[in-house]
Order: sequence, then C-alpha cells, then structure tokens
Amino acid sequence: MTLHVFICQQAIEKCLKAFLVYNRKEIIKTRDIDLLLSQCGAIDPLFDSIDSLNVNEFAVSARYPDLSFLPDIDEAKALYQLALRIDAMVRQRMVFA
Repeated sequence: MTLHVFICQQAIEKCLKAFLVYNRKEIIKTRDIDLLLSQCGAIDPLFDSIDSLNVNEFAVSARYPDLSFLPDIDEAKALYQLALRIDAMVRQRMVFA
C-alpha cells in the first residue's frame, strides 16, 4: 500500500509542476504539494480550494516504510482520487494548439 500512496504523491507533484511550466513559472526544487498548490493557485484560484489530504507525508516516508507508517486502504483510495482530480484540472487548463 505504501508504494501506491507514494506513486499518487508523485503523480500529483508532476501534474502541478507541469501546470507551472505550462504557465511559464519557475519550478523550485520541492516535493511540498501545499506549496505547489499555492503557486498554482496564484495562476488559477481553483487550485486554492484543493485539500491536499496531507499528501506531503507520503513523499519520502512511503519510500522507506517502517511499522509506524502504514497507510490504510481508505487513505490510498482518497489519494488516488485526489491525483485523478488534479490530473483532470491540469489537463483542462493546458491547451496546446
């Protein structure tokens, strides 16, 4: 399950960074989803309404799990739905001629 939440975190991060690149914004080296959402929100306020579901905790700890970090199935499903939602939002806003 930890791999699943890590992949969701990565997908969200890459989608948000793609949106920033598309809008010609400088990308800083970060895995902080809340910061990326804030930067995207400066371009499109709809991003400000997204609850990140504490996805930041899955950026690194999911890669090196221990017994104190075991996400449950509901967390994994919620993060998957969040990744799908952000992916759809970004795709709708990126128009290529």
